[in-house]
Amino acid sequence: MENKYDSACEQTFHATFPHLQLVGGTSFVQQFYDNDGIEFKAKPDFYCAITGLTIELKSHKLNMVKTKADSSNKQSKLIDYRGSLTNLDLLSTGWNHSLFKQAEVCSKVDHFTIVFADSTELTTYNKNRMKENKLNWMYAKDYQNLLNQALPKLLH
Repeated sequence: MENKYDSACEQTFHATFPHLQLVGGTSFVQQFYDNDGIEFKAKPDFYCAITGLTIELKSHKLNMVKTKADSSNKQSKLIDYRGSLTNLDLLSTGWNHSLFKQAEVCSKVDHFTIVFADSTELTTYNKNRMKENKLNWMYAKDYQNLLNQALPKLLH
């Protein structure tokens, strides 16, 4: 049986919030461009019909890679040096974990939100960079609080 999740974190999050629609391989219809003007596709992890949020789940801080080419170059150098990439390398250099990629998506998709697993360590620097780049984000516990506020309104 094919695993429909990209990570164990996504699977656990979905088990905690089973009302979420798993978006899967569906990309956004909007066009996105990195800081070099190169187009890229993006797809979220979940959609919440209760809050209207489109959710990208992360269990690690976002990296500061500014473009797809920068990501590719950094990863190529690591492969040349070590022969392969570690999971930490993928998190620290991958375009899919870039703050700038997520900021571009956030700027063009209404209600797009990064939800970080509660165990994610975000420094003041990380939080300030996300704020500077107008990223919508919260921890999973904040998402739970948002649901707790929204549900009674829906029932009345």
